[in-house]
Amino acid sequence: MKVDSAGDAGLIICVATSDAEREECCALRYRVYVEEQQRCSTIADHERRLDRSADDASGVFFAARVDGVLVGTVRVHHGATTDIPPFIRRTCMLPETDPLPTVAAIGKLAVDPAHRGNNTVVMLLRACHAWLNADGRATQQLFIVAFDIPKLLVLYRMLGFKPVEPMTSHMSEIGPVVPMVAMIGARRPESVPA
Repeated sequence: MKVDSAGDAGLIICVATSDAEREECCALRYRVYVEEQQRCSTIADHERRLDRSADDASGVFFAARVDGVLVGTVRVHHGATTDIPPFIRRTCMLPETDPLPTVAAIGKLAVDPAHRGNNTVVMLLRACHAWLNADGRATQQLFIVAFDIPKLLVLYRMLGFKPVEPMTSHMSEIGPVVPMVAMIGARRPESVPA
């Protein structure tokens, strides 16, 4: 799948399929989470500067590129094809062991600072929405565990997410977070611009 964004000077979104592409996504996550945001990661590969997690192996990575340069990434899990990561299940109060064939979760969203404030996040999420309902997957709910950063929470609300419970921040192993959900059904959410 490839999504072109005419409004963002050559922004192209595609699924990262090769090991090299996925590693490049992990390197961007490291720059954003570890170096820029100073979020400690005990499982990151600090020598190679890669933000890795056990959930990467079963996730689908999306890559946003401008002129071939990676500027954004997000990881997706769909309950119909892979398991929802335990951290997301626990934080979003989902059943710990039951199959969740109509549920998806996104995580590890990272955008290069030079490309924040434009259409990169919206286009990444649009590509995720398209993938989530392709090939007969009937996705109804999309979960994210968002960092408790006011600007970020406003962005997710504009994109159709709402807190799983009343606006409550939880302390987690990655810092304060707010579990959020978007009800997407088999249609494109009205809140995501076409």
